[in-house]
Amino acid sequence: SSTCAFQVQVVDTQIPELDDDIVMPGNLTVECDAVPAPFVLTTDDVHDNCTPSAQLVIAFTEVRTDGNCANNYVLTRTWTITDAAGNKRTHVQKITVRDTTKPVANCKAVTVTLDKSGNATITAAQVNNGSTDNCTAAANLTLSVTPTSFDCSKLGANVVTLTVTDQ
Repeated sequence: SSTCAFQVQVVDTQIPELDDDIVMPGNLTVECDAVPAPFVLTTDDVHDNCTPSAQLVIAFTEVRTDGNCANNYVLTRTWTITDAAGNKRTHVQKITVRDTTKPVANCKAVTVTLDKSGNATITAAQVNNGSTDNCTAAANLTLSVTPTSFDCSKLGANVVTLTVTDQ
């Protein structure tokens, strides 16, 4: 009989796995006031064939890509699980954020007094009574009012329109 000796190279090419009870979040489209908090993935939620769960490295990143206005954008959330051999499992979630809700215009009645020349003007701020929006801060809302000028021909009650525009 004869024998020979040789080397066997053992490599780990298996990527880490999620535990069976873990469901990673899927892609979503939401209003800007309804963006969910990121899913928290821990080493208790994953396993690997060679690396103990406690030694798996979990990384999370979130990147915002702006759209056509401040309240329309895409969040790309990425979770990466890396084992000791450098094998990686990656999960990507895209959250499309859209502002499709109109602002709420809140008006208040005002009385204006004509000046000596028989004229008066109003501003949007004078008739605004706390207009709001689900995504745009009140300080960033654009307010306009029409009409803004009054004279002796407009004595009495007048219909005035306050327009509130979000970002």
